[in-house]
Amino acid sequence: MTPKEKRIWRVIFLIGILITLALIGLVRTLDAIKALVDEYCIDVARLPVKETPAKYGLEYQEIDVEVEPGIRLKTWYIPSQLAEPLVILVPGYEGTRETLLPGIQFFHEVGYSTLAIDPRGQGESDGESICGSYLASDLGKIVQFFNQKGVSKFVLFGVSLGAVGSIIAGAQNEEVVGVIADSAFANLRQGLRHSPSCQASILFDNSLLYKLFQAFVPIYIHNAFAEFIDPTKATDALSHVKDVRNILLIHGKNDTVIPVENAYLLFEKAQKTPGIKELWIYEGDHAEGFMKHPTEYKRKVLGFIKRITEG
Repeated sequence: MTPKEKRIWRVIFLIGILITLALIGLVRTLDAIKALVDEYCIDVARLPVKETPAKYGLEYQEIDVEVEPGIRLKTWYIPSQLAEPLVILVPGYEGTRETLLPGIQFFHEVGYSTLAIDPRGQGESDGESICGSYLASDLGKIVQFFNQKGVSKFVLFGVSLGAVGSIIAGAQNEEVVGVIADSAFANLRQGLRHSPSCQASILFDNSLLYKLFQAFVPIYIHNAFAEFIDPTKATDALSHVKDVRNILLIHGKNDTVIPVENAYLLFEKAQKTPGIKELWIYEGDHAEGFMKHPTEYKRKVLGFIKRITEG
């Protein structure tokens, strides 16, 4: 074999190795995608709604909001002294209106009317929760529904995934005068890359796999899922937070689900535009600020709403 032939075979051998590694990486990436789809997108537990605001002696109305043909979201409207701003409460992943009852009671006590929702595919609402891709647009349609009924000002209060949807909807709807985001992720890659509960963490910790993922997802995965993963798409709070007029970010210092670095990233980006931008980091884990620090939590939230509505 001549030296030239040897060089050609070496090149062919190296190309073969690279192709093999790329195929292995693609298979691992697709396995990671499947795990993420199965765990975080499709198999959302349908938790029942057993308790209602009547538990706290509150009067309420059950209102169904149609966000698209055949998809109706279940809500509770709880009137109080102030009709505006209407505070819309949004639970996190797998959450329901029932998980919002302590917040409903608090807002009612201080005089604000509230609307608590079951997001699409959760609780008693219709549809499937495809990674939360519909959440922001659904919130926008809820805002427009009540705006047509005479409500002109809204505050969105969201927890975890609900906080992400609230940030994006707050940026896209001028009727939203403020957003309270408890335990939001900046985007999925930032939010889950260090999460021990994420079976697909390999996807976010390996840059080669992530590049392969970005290259192949638009072709092989349902568009809604692609939007959720792609940092430029439907649940990338970091790209939208600067367009939120006023925002209070709340996060646990020791959050093991969504690392606190997400809050710092969001706050830094939010400060690039005018408005009231606040950050409160508490001692605790994921979305447990209200439970562990109720007095300070209530003070922060109430003070923020008064500042954005009373000047």
